[in-house]
Amino acid sequence: MRVIIADAAIGLSPNSWLKDPQIKKYQLQKKRMPLMDGSKHQHLLKNLDKKKRLDRPDILHFGLLTILGYQKLIANLEVFFSVPPITYQVDILTRLPRSQSRFYGILEKLLAQETTSSFISPSELKIEEMSCIQFTKKGMSIVPSHFSDYENFVFGGFSSGGIRSKFPNAIKVKLSDQPLDLWTALSNFLNQYMVHGLKS
Repeated sequence: MRVIIADAAIGLSPNSWLKDPQIKKYQLQKKRMPLMDGSKHQHLLKNLDKKKRLDRPDILHFGLLTILGYQKLIANLEVFFSVPPITYQVDILTRLPRSQSRFYGILEKLLAQETTSSFISPSELKIEEMSCIQFTKKGMSIVPSHFSDYENFVFGGFSSGGIRSKFPNAIKVKLSDQPLDLWTALSNFLNQYMVHGLKS
């Protein structure tokens, strides 16, 4: 079973932000640019095109913490996330840092291609080509017991809008008529999968 967080809203700050004293200080200390962060960089983000505002690393962090909490309950669970054009695999046996600052540091090094993480690594998996269930508010409803008919489940890791990556072999399914935070959608799905999918 693969859970994929597509289009994770993470990205390094652009070099133009080096004019900001705090960004410059961080870059000098760490020798890398910080992640864009909507909670810290609002004054800089307002001048950035919305399509380039990859400023919600917290969404990926909370999402991964939610998924990895199920790794002892769901056999053969695999976890991926994408920052197009790259897909990364997360080692579910490694404890994910609870500290946001530590997790963000790992992502910064990963995106800057400084080093490989011990538990997050680039994958050759072509997620866009796979048959999958793609969860979206505009999808159809299905009986949860049918989840066991599929191996790949795609969620959006974006902060607004929809999944931009194309999944031509996806069946679009909704968990709710209301928009859900990623971690809520994941928890909802994983609970349903355990109750219904594993029994079928």
